[in-house]
Parts: sequence; structure tokens; C-alpha cells
Amino acid sequence: MFLVNDSVEDRRHKIIGFVDNGEIAIAVLLAAANFEWTLRRCIIGLGISKTSDFNKKNGIFDGCHGLKDYKKVWKKEVTPFVEQTLPEVILNWQYLKEKAFPLRHKLIHGVEGPPGVGYGRERVLGLINASEALIEYASSKDVNIFDRIKARRKERGSLA
Repeated sequence: MFLVNDSVEDRRHKIIGFVDNGEIAIAVLLAAANFEWTLRRCIIGLGISKTSDFNKKNGIFDGCHGLKDYKKVWKKEVTPFVEQTLPEVILNWQYLKEKAFPLRHKLIHGVEGPPGVGYGRERVLGLINASEALIEYASSKDVNIFDRIKARRKERGSLA
């Protein structure tokens, strides 16, 4: 649904377009997919491990699903480099954990039908804002997640 070179504004516009057209469930799922993609790119770009270690079989992201797992991976990979936890970077972490992601899970697993417009819009905006906070944070550390992430052949901090 998104391309790597789609801008932050393009992503926001596309997701909000589904809200405006009454397709709340689709907007929630797109916002969640955008958030997870953004989070994974930030972890890779800011992480300490070799970039090849992230997506390989039995790699860092293997079996990583949900906020709890992403928080653990961030703590292991990113916090040693930037000294900030994921909830310190995403100021609406509790909202994501308690409101936005539970709706995403209910929708994706067919437990619940589409939410009302106001209810869904609020959660969509929470996901979008969290994504944009991550993008801004990565950018402040000179990592553009929309560019090709430079391959690290050694762990960060190792001698060249």
C-alpha cells in the first residue's frame, strides 16, 4: 500500500482519506501497518547489530510481533546507542498499548467489526502521530528511514 519513497505527508493523506471516506477499519489497519514499518526501519537504522542480522531466519525480528516485542527489541538494539527507551520516544505509548493496538488486533483477527468514525479516527491519529514521532526522532539522529539504510557490517561501537 505504501512505497518506501512515499513521504510522511503522502502516508498521512492516504490513511486519512480512508477515514474521510468512512473506511475506518481500513484506515486503522493502514495506520498500524505504517507504524510497524516505521518502527522496524527505525530499529534497523538506529540499532547496534549488523543490518543483516535483522531480517534473516532466526534474526532479530524473527517472531517479533506486537508492541511488547518491539519494545524489547528497541531496548536491546537501540537504547544502548541512543539511551532512550521506546516509550520515551513515543510519548503516546500508553495510548497505543491500551487503545490503538487492541483495536488493530480485534480488526485483523476478525473479533470486531468496523468501529465508529470518531472512535476509529482517534486511534488512527494516535498511530500516525506515533509514526511521525519515530520519524522525527530518527531524523534527529541523522537516520532517514525513507532512504536506503546504510549497511553495518559490524556491530555499532566495534573497531573498524
